Order: sequence, then C-alpha cells, then structure tokens
Amino acid sequence: MAPSPWYTLGEHDRYTLADYGWYGLGDSRWYSIARLLTQLERALFNRRVVNLLTAGRTYADHAPQHMKRLLGSEDFDSGELAAAFSEQYDTRLGFRAASALRNYVQHNAFPIHSLLVDAKRVERDDGPRLVHRTVLYLWPGELKVDGSFKKSVLTELESVGEKVDLMHLLRDYLEGLGVIHQNLRHEISARLESWESVLRDALARFEADSSEDSRHIAAYLLDDRGLRSGKLPVFLDGVDYRRYLERKNRSLTNLPIRVATNEGPLDGT
Repeated sequence: MAPSPWYTLGEHDRYTLADYGWYGLGDSRWYSIARLLTQLERALFNRRVVNLLTAGRTYADHAPQHMKRLLGSEDFDSGELAAAFSEQYDTRLGFRAASALRNYVQHNAFPIHSLLVDAKRVERDDGPRLVHRTVLYLWPGELKVDGSFKKSVLTELESVGEKVDLMHLLRDYLEGLGVIHQNLRHEISARLESWESVLRDALARFEADSSEDSRHIAAYLLDDRGLRSGKLPVFLDGVDYRRYLERKNRSLTNLPIRVATNEGPLDGT
C-alpha cells in the first residue's frame, strides 16, 4: 500500500522533536505532533510553489507586452517569442508539468502531495557530516483523481514513477524560462546600452554646469510653442538595479543539477 500523500517523515524528525522536549510522549501523541508540524511545513512550501507557478505564468503573459514597448511594434516579432516558449514546452517535461500544474492549482488543489524531511551521516576526509534534505513530491495518482489534470502530461509523470520529485521539475521549468530570458536580454542589450548612455550623458552635463544635486534633474517635452509637458525625472537608480539583477541572475542554466549548500570545512577555515 502506498504511503499517505499527506506527509512522509524522516528519522531525523524524531530527534528534532526531542529538541523541543516532545519526544517520549508516546507514539500516538508523537505522531500527532509530527503530523501537525509537517502539515505546517507543507502548507508553507505549497504557498511558495503556487507563487512560483503564478509568477512564471505572469512572466509568459507579460513578456510580449514589455518587449513590444521596448522594441516597438515594427521590430517586435510576437511569433518568434511564442515559438521560443513553445520550444521550451516541447523539450522539457518540467516546463510542461509546471504549466499543467499551474492550471491545476488555480482551480483544484495544492501541488505538494508529500514532504520528506530527513538526514543522513556522510563520511568525509575531513570528518563526518550530517546532511539534511527536504524533498517535495507530486503523486500522479492524486492528480488523476478528479480528471482535470492535463492527460498527456499526467501520462508522462506516471511513467516517471509513483512519486515525482517536484523540485527537479521546477528547476527544469526555471531553466527553460532562463533560456528564454537570456535570449530577450540579448535582443534588447544594444538598445539598453544606447538609452542608458543618454541618461548618463545628461546627468554628466548637468553636474558639469550646476552645483545642485543631480537628483533634481528632470527632462521635459517641449511643444511647438516652447511649453513644457511630460516631466520625466532623470536618475540612474533603476539602471543600476537592472544591472545588479543581470549580474545576480547571469547564469540561468543547469539548474536541475545544481545543489545549494552552506557546507564548509569542519575547522572553519
């Protein structure tokens, strides 16, 4: 019989509960507390996964509008961008699963069917380590119950197994979005450099001719009568922040095989 889709506990949970003085209360009470803690954790992960799926869908819906504004109607090819999304959808199970899962969570239920939290001892040359992990699982059998989940994607997930690692699917999905986003960055990079140089030159001219704070500078549109309209503050905060985000997220590939860890040498060096 398959384990309950509500929760899956690792042996480490028993020690975690002991830290709070709850271990030794008896098996029935211990499992009640363990189940409550795990459900709370699962609820937190569910919210974050739903937020991620919603953000991904929002990106797909908004990207064409933003690119059209940046490039102009004549230079923007909506068909090319749609083809880029289709390519990632066709070549990545994570992309297909996330798209179907987003529709599922919007109208039916939460995405996480079980949560595994455990720890194991790992021997290293510089000493033993206790490695903790959290795994989020999809259960294709649960997705199949009400018949609303996309059948073609459900068949693919069933072929993976009784439980499917949701984190691996989401990393694959994010990598697909990353590929699209890197291509969009490349497409608008030349124009961004040109626009940013105009702002920097304007600020440089103002600072050379005035002793006032450059944060007070603004650009105006002059009509045929020389009247000002359309005030536009000129500053570089947005430019600098965009560059920061580009550096921070410069590598959006190979996400499914990356591991985040705070592991360091035992001696602290």
